[in-house]
Amino acid sequence: MGVGLSSTSIIYHIRDLLGMRNKTISGLITDFENEIDLTIRMSDYGSQTFTKAYESGEKKKAINEVLLDGAKYVLGNLDPYRLCVYYHNQNDRDKTEELIRRIILERPQDRKWAYNIWGNIYRNARDIEKAKQTYILSAKEDETFILPVRSMAWLLFEEKEYEEALEYFQKALALNPYENSMDNGAVICHRNLGNLDEAE
Repeated sequence: MGVGLSSTSIIYHIRDLLGMRNKTISGLITDFENEIDLTIRMSDYGSQTFTKAYESGEKKKAINEVLLDGAKYVLGNLDPYRLCVYYHNQNDRDKTEELIRRIILERPQDRKWAYNIWGNIYRNARDIEKAKQTYILSAKEDETFILPVRSMAWLLFEEKEYEEALEYFQKALALNPYENSMDNGAVICHRNLGNLDEAE
C-alpha cells in the first residue's frame, strides 16, 4: 500500500493546517429501475438530486440530461454569469434575465458582468436605448472593465453615431492599447467623420 501525493492533496492539507475551510463538490450517479439519479453535494449549498427516467436504449441520453442539469446547478451557484452566457447562447431570454436579476441582487461583485450581458440581450433585440443604459451601468460598476466599453463603441458605430463611438473606442484603447479592433474602429470613425489626418 502506497501513499499518493498531488498538488491538490497537498494544498487541501495545508489549507486544513492553516484553519482555512476547504470547499468541495462531489457527485453520485445511480441507475436503478430505468431511472438515472445524480446527487450533487456542494460546500455551502447542500445537496441536490436530479432524476431522469428512461426507456430501453435511452440510458445515455438520460445520463447526459442529468449531467447537464447538474452542471447548471453548480454553475448557478458558483458562477451564475457563465450560466447566463449558456442560456443566452440557447436563446432562452427568460432564464437569462432571471439569472441576471439574481446576480444583481445577490452578487454585487458580479454586477458588471450581469449588466454587460443584459446589454447584449437588448442589443440583439435591437432595443438600442436599453442596451446603451445597461452598458453604462456595467461600466459604472468597474471603470476598468473593458467589455461594456467595447460593446458600446461597436453599438454606436453600428448606429452611425461616429463621434460618440470614437469616444468609446478611445476609452477602450486607454484601458488596453493593444486592442486592435478598437484601433481599427477609431480609424474608421475618423474617416467617416472626415478627419482624414487622424485616420492615418
